Amino acid sequence: MGARPIGLLSVVRYPPNMTDNVFASVLRGIRDACVHFDTPNVGGDIGSAERLILSGTALGVCKPEHALLRRGARPGDRLCITGSTGLAGAAMEYFRFGERTSEIDQRYKEILLSAWKQPHARVREGIILGASGLASSCQDTSDGLKATIETISAASDVGFTINEADVPLAEPVLAVADHLDRSALSIVMGDSVDFELLFTVPEQNLSLLRPAFIEQDLNFYEIGLATANESIVIRKRDGSLRDLPGKAWRHRPDREADS
Repeated sequence: MGARPIGLLSVVRYPPNMTDNVFASVLRGIRDACVHFDTPNVGGDIGSAERLILSGTALGVCKPEHALLRRGARPGDRLCITGSTGLAGAAMEYFRFGERTSEIDQRYKEILLSAWKQPHARVREGIILGASGLASSCQDTSDGLKATIETISAASDVGFTINEADVPLAEPVLAVADHLDRSALSIVMGDSVDFELLFTVPEQNLSLLRPAFIEQDLNFYEIGLATANESIVIRKRDGSLRDLPGKAWRHRPDREADS
């Protein structure tokens, strides 16, 4: 939400058969993440449970009226993202598929596994966006890119036109998509636990925001446009408009599935 981190509250529940070494490794992981973001672990709770259960609450501060919210996008705003998505989704697809290839294993295995096992929150980018006051809405892509686009659209009462040619595609995602005979965009848009930031910016603010990213050796990509029509479509390379590919993550089943 654009806040500067000031502390973490962590909850660790562990089963009776967990060894001291495993328990210590869990705490080291929490400590290492806090060190990475220069944030102390200020408390929380530790106790027993039937299995390992982890929960954390991050605390941060930002200027009044500068918190990044999902609502606020307006027609004409540019839709931007801090990096390519789909790596975690590609990892799940590849390793569940069963049939592996030596080329992907040799070139991309560790990248895919790291994206799935050790995602990194885009805290620095969020701080820049929040402090600048130039973004109109923002959300991380931990539910997948398609679900995130849909969420900002619903919260802001706008639609989006995504430009296929502008969506950044990582080489490992392209390789996995080719191996599985899948569309790379369907993997990028689908269920993938990425933590890039998707945000909207009024067109006149883009030239003001980009230098702040470059100064921190960071980048973002413009991938679409907010529209008054609340539909969400993707403009293909041939100029045609289509529905977004991929299956969006849902925290609960769709109503149709419930009935």
